[in-house]
Amino acid sequence: MHGGATQVGALVSKPLTSFKKLAGKDGALSCHDSCAYHKASACRVMEFINQALLSSFADDVRSIADAGRLRQISENRAKLRPIVDTLMTCARQNIALRGHRDSGRIKVSEPESNDGNLQALLRMRVRAGDQILQKHLESSAANTQYGFPTIQNSLLDAAQQLIKESIKDVRSARIWTLMKWQIVTRRK
Repeated sequence: MHGGATQVGALVSKPLTSFKKLAGKDGALSCHDSCAYHKASACRVMEFINQALLSSFADDVRSIADAGRLRQISENRAKLRPIVDTLMTCARQNIALRGHRDSGRIKVSEPESNDGNLQALLRMRVRAGDQILQKHLESSAANTQYGFPTIQNSLLDAAQQLIKESIKDVRSARIWTLMKWQIVTRRK
């Protein structure tokens, strides 16, 4: 018995072994198709398929996690962009990055002593209206502000590596020109 009232047969509780009476009015397929338990199961399957197709697959856990991850990557890049841009501007202009005491947290408010060109230029960007940078500097931990010399040197080294890789492409070119580009890094 299935569902309390209907006795199930071939195609449910017993395998279909005789193909003599498979089709036709009294055939196994016709009888199975007209049973209430088959109709109820078919209805549930159709509801499931419709629900799966109608609902956005963005609601599954993987998609939610990926969307969150992509959003976090985008936010992190937006926070890093003004810092790297300022760092690269200093490097291109041969402007020293650091002052006497400029390691650690970058303050949005003016310090009592000179804390270096990079931090002063970042504060100037905040004063000019860079709200993403301001929010980042006010709310993030010191180690995520890129205010430590070792992190700044790592960013400069990464830029230097990208430039070197682009120069390798020039070697294979037939015609090329050279423009002055200098990145200054400070090694201990």
